[in-house]
Amino acid sequence: MEFNAPWSDTLRLMSLGASAVVLLAAVLATVKRQSWIRITAIVVAAGFLAGSWGFAPGGYRVDSGQVTVRRPFSDVGIARQAIRDARPFDDADSAGMTRTAGNGGLFGYYGEYKSDKLGAHVLYVTDMSKRVVLDTVDGAVVVSPDDPEKFIKAVRAPE
Repeated sequence: MEFNAPWSDTLRLMSLGASAVVLLAAVLATVKRQSWIRITAIVVAAGFLAGSWGFAPGGYRVDSGQVTVRRPFSDVGIARQAIRDARPFDDADSAGMTRTAGNGGLFGYYGEYKSDKLGAHVLYVTDMSKRVVLDTVDGAVVVSPDDPEKFIKAVRAPE
């Protein structure tokens, strides 16, 4: 079963604004500079934006063997047998949340985070209002499918 990873309005604005800042910085870095500096600035800016986009969640798939986070560069698979439960994300889950390694709003919120309730966990989120917690044997994984209730039912369904 396929699920989209919809972008919230906040994510759209953050991604547009951050992309504009990165591109503007690259352009300003090239003004009256040697050609190798201009090329380097453009390559770094393009690489940064492409990398941020390439690892952002683009959707989710639930099948008999695993839950897959679809991403442009490389998908992430979570074995169904490693998932203990799936449930809606609640306010208590975000208490004390900090990003330890990851992206906090350029094309998605993804990477390693920690919070008081979930401890160390991984996010693959594009809409904070649709978050679902997958409680796995390796820790929590948070996703944001377009239909959280249907997603939870699909994950909880027998393989």
